[in-house]
Amino acid sequence: MYLRITRGHFDPAAADAIAALASDVTAAVTRLPGVQQIYQARDRSAGTLVVLSLWDTEEHARFSREELGDVLARLREQGVRLDPPEIYEVFE
Repeated sequence: MYLRITRGHFDPAAADAIAALASDVTAAVTRLPGVQQIYQARDRSAGTLVVLSLWDTEEHARFSREELGDVLARLREQGVRLDPPEIYEVFE
């Protein structure tokens, strides 16, 4: 099993608009092969977010963000800037 951590940054004024896209992000990710779980969290005042997801294989965890479809463009329209994902093998 593999853990993918994605960190992001946004203007705190856009926090509600970004939260409104959360279910669309979940839907896009859960359509990808190998996903087990996804969690999204934010620090509204700091303008930061984190998405944690669990995957069957490393290959699945290393999916291209472009596979998420239009929800990625909608996040970017809200000013979300995503850092490169971090991938970890879960050992316990």
